[in-house]
Amino acid sequence: MKNYLFTLLLLAVPIAFASCSDDDDEDNRFNFVTEAVHNAFQNLYPDVQPYEWEIEGAYVKAEFYKDNVHAEAYFTPEGTWVRTETDFRGTLPEAVSTYLSTIYPDYTVDEVDWVETPNGNYYEVELEKPGTPDVRVNVKEDGTLA
Repeated sequence: MKNYLFTLLLLAVPIAFASCSDDDDEDNRFNFVTEAVHNAFQNLYPDVQPYEWEIEGAYVKAEFYKDNVHAEAYFTPEGTWVRTETDFRGTLPEAVSTYLSTIYPDYTVDEVDWVETPNGNYYEVELEKPGTPDVRVNVKEDGTLA
């Protein structure tokens, strides 16, 4: 009986702690979004509101929808735009497809993002092949590596 009660107690304590919440977090969840970052986002996307802000590595990331397509814009904490990644739906340019089929003939395209940066744009392509790790390749529209 003691073992049963002890086991029950071990299960109940984590559940009790997991159900506690710190309600004041909701009021402060976007404190890391500086005015400079907010302004930089609004300058790039004046008609869009992010649905979520996150810290990702050294960057502040805004998640939003642009023309009903998911996108993520990355900024330095000082408000410098680094890049925007947009889910790509469509057909890759012939030069990109040719590059991928030549260099990675046994791989299939799993996911594609269109990445815009101050220094140029490219496709970030995730390739997969059964039994091997996934490969990510950054390819410009002309079929050269980014």
